Amino acid sequence: MELTATPATIAVGGTSALVATFTDGDGNPISGAAVKFGYGNTTLGSERTDAGGTARYTFAPTAEGPVSLWAGPKGSQTPSASASVAVLPAGATAGEAPAALWFSQAPIPATAGQAQTVTVHVVNAQGRPVAGAPVLFSSTGSSSGTWSESGSVTTNADGTATDTFTGSGTGSAWVSAAADAPGGDPAHAALARGSAHLWMLPAGAPRGPVPTSVRVVVTPEIVTSAQQATATAVVTGPEGLPATGFAGAIRAALGRRNDLDDR
Repeated sequence: MELTATPATIAVGGTSALVATFTDGDGNPISGAAVKFGYGNTTLGSERTDAGGTARYTFAPTAEGPVSLWAGPKGSQTPSASASVAVLPAGATAGEAPAALWFSQAPIPATAGQAQTVTVHVVNAQGRPVAGAPVLFSSTGSSSGTWSESGSVTTNADGTATDTFTGSGTGSAWVSAAADAPGGDPAHAALARGSAHLWMLPAGAPRGPVPTSVRVVVTPEIVTSAQQATATAVVTGPEGLPATGFAGAIRAALGRRNDLDDR
């Protein structure tokens, strides 16, 4: 079975035509079969397939938000096909529907207790900026914190929205953003979401890249009991950038020559 929803983006008060196509294992249409339509645990109704094996139902949403619709044989407990519909606030148009959002830059370390500006870009399905879209910022992780805006922030003409995060502790935090169409409420019905990793450092810590990789180089690799070897740790952050000012320790495991692999 296949299910389509046309259009896939509508506003509250609008409708989307659901078409389920029911065929047998050889691809032949099954006529006269009862097909039920619904979403989640809710059954909207049922219709019978015509001579071409298709059953049609008109979906008229009463609340905004993304909806995953399904269709299946009436006697089955498991849906056979699904389709997604984005429901916008009443009066909104399809071009105002956020389809994606991303953070403007890779998050950099911030010092606990100091503000960090977070900016996201919101675009529609055609990649054009969505102006006037409400964006709600939030955070989770070991570094709790607060946002300067208690509610949502509205995107500018270029589709950007900015809020300020102040971490109250050290460690990592995931900052997230959820966007809805203009006039909507992203706290209840978000059409686009995104997240990024943020590090909160202790006061006085260097503000360079956070260490993400450590490589130890030992020269020479083999020494006698009377010789010395130099171990150097190369610490880098995202994209291989050097991470400076961080403390660490190098530990060694010693072995005799005949314990080593001669290959």
